[in-house]
Amino acid sequence: MAAVNGESVHEESQGKSSIWTYEKEQKLFGKVDEYLEDSEERRGFYVKDINWSDIAFDGFTADEVHKRWRVLTLRVRKMRNAKEILEDAKQRAADKQTSEGSRKRKMDDSFPKAPLTAYLLFSNEKRQPMAEKYPDLNTRELLAKIGKKWRKLSAEKKKKYQDIYLEDKKKYESELTQYFLTNFPEEKAPKTAFELWSAKKEKELKEEHPNISDKRLQKKLKKRWGRLDDEEKEELEKKSKQEMDKFLRKMRKRVKGPKCCAWSTGNN
Repeated sequence: MAAVNGESVHEESQGKSSIWTYEKEQKLFGKVDEYLEDSEERRGFYVKDINWSDIAFDGFTADEVHKRWRVLTLRVRKMRNAKEILEDAKQRAADKQTSEGSRKRKMDDSFPKAPLTAYLLFSNEKRQPMAEKYPDLNTRELLAKIGKKWRKLSAEKKKKYQDIYLEDKKKYESELTQYFLTNFPEEKAPKTAFELWSAKKEKELKEEHPNISDKRLQKKLKKRWGRLDDEEKEELEKKSKQEMDKFLRKMRKRVKGPKCCAWSTGNN
């Protein structure tokens, strides 16, 4: 089911459910922006030149992000390069979000809010100062100026915003997992890196010390975990992240609807 910009939608693609929110659309814009800014050559790319596999994120496939891009740029004049189309699409999405805010369906207030992309963090920080500096610019012109400033920003300075986004994303995924587990208590939580590791080590310790108490067992596990080398921990963290991604994809498919919350658990 297709929808206009800014509304959460539920689409079926290759048997997989995908949920697009305004925040996800903004993240898509950010991913396209970063892709085009990755090299001097890409800045002049046309849409046909984009490798959508490099844009895919958060469980959305290359085909899904490409299809959503086409929806978002449906009414944008096409005979220009991808960067010019992107700036127009950003503005249309922002305008649509503002005008339709009062018509959005009631959302679950406890549902975690998706983090802002690096570009949006930068944009929010610069928008007011630049609006004061250039009072004669309209919203579209102001956003275009902010976009240009972002593109000229060095990779080192962009990293500040990218690090904030990654930290916020990690917190968001943790809160989202807890939200789903609270509303769907029958679901099993994805295992942490420590839990993945300790499941095997616990068995070994019990064989070595058959009469060990649970308290002492946990103490020994934590001590050994602390001595684990970084490379092994990193591999376990990667597996844990894969478990969480799989869990969140499953729950997004299950709940369906605006911002994953237009559903009934029987507890409402």
